[in-house]
Amino acid sequence: MNLGSAEEELRCLREELTAAPDPEALFQASSKMARVVSEYFSPEQATDFIAATVEGMLSASPTCATAAGLWMKVILKECEDAMLDKVPAILDIIYSHMATIQEGILRQSLLEAVSILAHHHLEAVISSLLSNHLPMDSDTTELWRSLGRDPLLATQVLQVLIEKIKTSTRQEGSVTSETETDRHLAAAEPLSATCAIFEVVSALQSSKAVQELLPEWFPVLLQQVSRTSGQKMPLPRIRSRSLFQKDQQHTEGNPCRFSVQALESVLFNVGNERLVRVLRLQKTWILLENPQTHHEGVCLLVRVLLRSGLVTPEIIQSVLPWMNSPMENFRVTGTAFLAQLMSDPMLREKKLLKSVLRILEERSQDRNSIVRQMAVRGLGNIVDGAPVKVKKYKKFLLDILIGALHDIFSSEVIGESMKALAKVLKELKEKDIGSSFKDLAQQIRTYFDDEDDALRSVAFVLFGILAQLTKKKRKAYFAEQVRKSWVTLLLHLQDPSPKVSMMSSHTDEFPLIEHSTR
Repeated sequence: MNLGSAEEELRCLREELTAAPDPEALFQASSKMARVVSEYFSPEQATDFIAATVEGMLSASPTCATAAGLWMKVILKECEDAMLDKVPAILDIIYSHMATIQEGILRQSLLEAVSILAHHHLEAVISSLLSNHLPMDSDTTELWRSLGRDPLLATQVLQVLIEKIKTSTRQEGSVTSETETDRHLAAAEPLSATCAIFEVVSALQSSKAVQELLPEWFPVLLQQVSRTSGQKMPLPRIRSRSLFQKDQQHTEGNPCRFSVQALESVLFNVGNERLVRVLRLQKTWILLENPQTHHEGVCLLVRVLLRSGLVTPEIIQSVLPWMNSPMENFRVTGTAFLAQLMSDPMLREKKLLKSVLRILEERSQDRNSIVRQMAVRGLGNIVDGAPVKVKKYKKFLLDILIGALHDIFSSEVIGESMKALAKVLKELKEKDIGSSFKDLAQQIRTYFDDEDDALRSVAFVLFGILAQLTKKKRKAYFAEQVRKSWVTLLLHLQDPSPKVSMMSSHTDEFPLIEHSTR
């Protein structure tokens, strides 16, 4: 090659290498030489050159190994435009040598090389790293954490990862029926992005970015928890390259647990250690992870976040579309979120109460029993969040809650409805109940002999509350209902369930029952 004036510069640098009085001077000369060479670098040789340089880091000479690492970083930085198409291959080379390059300075050079690539080709680097086999091994974890420790990169990396999850969600939104997509296996890319978020957030030097972007990130990660609930790990990917080939055994792990860990790490990074401690003590994360208790975990999570002032109108608006999703998991999570939100004054203050009530009305007829249960709970929680509105919506509430007592598929829905009615009725008077009184009294009595201890117990509680509400107009009718149930009441004094026995024996709390039985 005709190098012109560069040829003389290289000769001088070679002499500096020979005469260098110490390693620092030697490395300075070596770096200058790499910069000169980079001006004549051929893009077609990028992969081979980086491979040869990384091989040089395995040299028995520590000085040569360190210099090789310097050359790699200089070439990647100076020839950034030529590297875009080579990013996957370069990452392949770097990753494949991480197992053998363990020495501190040299390993740091590998991590810095990835950061240099990410500064110039962020999307390409993230896409390549996301194609990693799951669960992540320690080397891949270290690569993600190195990006998290870079203050100029971390927030950008997290934004790209969040967008990867959101893109997958939008694609799912085009599915018109849940049977059109395989719900048994977790989608690989959003799950990989979720795992990467956990690693990047764990390495962040500052919590400012997470605090500012929490209203955007929280619903995305909660939805990912919902999406992966009950799913299995995706199948291992088949690759033509050798990248991440170390773990080709069958994929193991719990997708939902990874999603929960990412959500927990974000909330922890917000800086509220008390919040995280309370969530752990209440076993919120364990409940969220289990498909059978996921809805209860959501309720606990929202309750704690409300107390910490972390639920914003932006978060609420992000959750509302889940109510009409064809995916049952999203409807369960969303309805549980709103059910707990109903216990807070925020909905009334933000003028969202009416629209949320209509959503809960629709979900009370959902084909999924947990969604129906959460909808009913939410309606009962209006007593806590907007007690002054109970009388305004009394007919609306009573119609739905009494209707839920007839649910033939789920005892949980019936029990939730009776608990909700118990709360609502305490805010009403006999005249407020209107024509619903007779249906309610008769329906409650049908559960006195139910096999479910919890249903029997709450039925007695609700019957007692109804007794306290009963005045002159319906006194005779209610007394007749009591007489019809008197034998049952006496029998349940010896109920196998201590709780039921206690409830059925508390006639001193129900004046009308006591009067009608004399």
